[in-house]
Amino acid sequence: CIVFLLSITITPMPVGTMLLFACGAVMLIIGMGLFSLGADMSVALVTTFYGCIIANLLMSPIAKKLRIRNDEEMQYRMIMMEGIISIQAGDNPKLLREKLLSNLDQKTQAKLRDGAGEGGGDEGGGKKKKEKKSKK
Repeated sequence: CIVFLLSITITPMPVGTMLLFACGAVMLIIGMGLFSLGADMSVALVTTFYGCIIANLLMSPIAKKLRIRNDEEMQYRMIMMEGIISIQAGDNPKLLREKLLSNLDQKTQAKLRDGAGEGGGDEGGGKKKKEKKSKK
């Protein structure tokens, strides 16, 4: 109806084009009634929208977190392999410790240096032993 009014008032169209448009519209409406084309098209659009939402809000952060964890695990495995190879080569333990710490970021280096002391094989978990005061 709107197309018919526009074709008469604003842009005049030939009668043949108008009849073809009307026949096409009628066939589309009949096809939608017989084959439920409209419902299928709307379901396709809604599921595409849901897919975009799920991909961007749910799956993308999960993939990012997994990528970060994978990179960390690969770094730790490389450090472990370097340590094993250095132990087999007979490197000095203090030199080996510094060499392995150089592969980590600064926060982790500071945490490990403060927590483990400077003695290489620290049995006390990084805590300094209290000295007993002598009685006078």
